[in-house]
Amino acid sequence: MTVVNGISIFKDGFLFGPANNINQINFSGNILSASASGNISTLTATVNVSGSNLGEVVFTDTNDFTTSTKLYFNSSVGILTVSDGIFVKDWFGATINGVGIGRNYSSETLHVYGNALSTIIESEDFNADILTVDTIKTTYLKDINDSTGNTTQILSSTGAGVSWTSIFTTISGQWGGQTGIRTDNVTYTNTTGSLLYVSATPGIDRNGEGLNKSQVAGSYSIAEVGGIEVARTRDNGTGNAEFLFMNVDFFVPNGSSYNVKVYNTTGTQWISSITTYSWSEFQF
Repeated sequence: MTVVNGISIFKDGFLFGPANNINQINFSGNILSASASGNISTLTATVNVSGSNLGEVVFTDTNDFTTSTKLYFNSSVGILTVSDGIFVKDWFGATINGVGIGRNYSSETLHVYGNALSTIIESEDFNADILTVDTIKTTYLKDINDSTGNTTQILSSTGAGVSWTSIFTTISGQWGGQTGIRTDNVTYTNTTGSLLYVSATPGIDRNGEGLNKSQVAGSYSIAEVGGIEVARTRDNGTGNAEFLFMNVDFFVPNGSSYNVKVYNTTGTQWISSITTYSWSEFQF
C-alpha cells in the first residue's frame, strides 16, 4: 500500500483535521466508493446499498444506510408503496396534525381533500391513479360540512360532495292510486323502470256474499313477486265480523311480475266473493 504524506482534508471548503499532516485515508460506508487513476484519486458518494432492489427506498438504520422490500417508490409514476401500513405519530407521543391528502395540512388524523374511489384490489397496478379502499375503520366520518352525522342519517351526494342526510329525505317518488284498476288474482308486471312499493287490501263482505262465519274465518291473502311469496296476512278473528280485510305490503323490482291471491282456511283459493277495497303503488 502506498502512503500519501502531508495532505490536508477539507469538507465544503473548511479544513477537516490537522493541516498537512494526514497520510492515510480510509473510505467506509455503504454510499462511498473510491478510485484512482494516475495521480488523481476520486471519492464518489452514491447511494448503492448492497443487496437492494431497484425502487427500494434508502433509509438509515444502525448508523448506516439500508433498504427494505416493504418500502418501494416507482419513480415513473410517482407512487410510494408501503406494504405493512403507515403509522402517523409524533416521536414523543404528542398531538399530531395527521395526514393531509390533496392539501398541505390536516385538521383530522386523515384529511382527504378531493375525490376518493373505493375498489377491490385485483393486482398491484402501480400505474392506477386511484385511492384503493377495502375497509375503513374510524371513530367518526365527517362530511363536507365538518359534521359527523347521527344514527338516523346516511351519507348522500349533494353534487358538490357528500353530506350526512336523514334517510327519510333521500327517498323520493310518487303514489299512484290503482283502486278499481288493480284487483286480486291477476298477474301484473312492473314496467315503470323503477322500484314499486305496493299496498293492497283484498277482503270479503261476508253478509253481502251470503257467507257464514265458518266459511270466511281463517282466510288469508298472499302477495307474490316473480312467483315467489313475499307477504302474507291471515284473519285470526272469530269470523263474526261483517267485513274481512287482509292487507299486504310488498316491493316489486322493475321488470318483475306480481299478484295478490286470497285463500280460505283450508288453502283453497277464493275465486269469487273477493273485493279489492284498495290498491296503491309508490313509484321510487
